[in-house]
Amino acid sequence: MTCDSRFIVDTNFYPVKVINMSTVIDIEAAIERLPEEEFKQLEAWFSNRAADQWDVQFEADARNGRLDRLAEEALAELRTGRVTPRAKRQ
Repeated sequence: MTCDSRFIVDTNFYPVKVINMSTVIDIEAAIERLPEEEFKQLEAWFSNRAADQWDVQFEADARNGRLDRLAEEALAELRTGRVTPRAKRQ
């Protein structure tokens, strides 16, 4: 399959079938029609993409100081004994 911003071209069929994917409802309907193996592939891709986006946002927040207050609160709780450090993983 090849994609652009508006269409998915399914090259597994002859002649080439063009499916308009202009709304979330269209995309959801197409996902519902996927065979189980292709759904699993999509699910893995989507999960990885979401994790990558989360990592990028977290790193940006850390660089921009948005996590500093939370880190200070955690260190303060550690200093007062309200929490204890986790054991290191082996």
